Amino acid sequence: FPSHDTFNKYMETIPDDWEVTFLHDRCFWHADGIEEGKYWYPAYKSRSCCSYMLTREACMKVVNHMVPCYQLIDRTYELLIQSLGLKCYWCEPVIVREGTMIGVYNTSADDRKDDVVRKWW
Repeated sequence: FPSHDTFNKYMETIPDDWEVTFLHDRCFWHADGIEEGKYWYPAYKSRSCCSYMLTREACMKVVNHMVPCYQLIDRTYELLIQSLGLKCYWCEPVIVREGTMIGVYNTSADDRKDDVVRKWW
């Protein structure tokens, strides 16, 4: 697991305009054009709700537009990022890994046979 020093190093270089960030690699999604020593990459969608950060202002925007919520929460975040024009960044390399993606847990929403889940992922 990354240390507090790793997290602090990432935070020292976070873009000034960030509103939402994702710290994990949902379904092993990664940014394009990864460069050595660069940690933040602009993104237009969510990596799911495993590990993310919001600024206070972005949180207020999300809260004010989230209800009612008719989609899966991960899809809702993606729609809000896009519709509210939130400045989104993914970190690389990731500093959080989902337990179901690395074998710590053996079930997740991806294992369901539910077409709604399958269609979005």
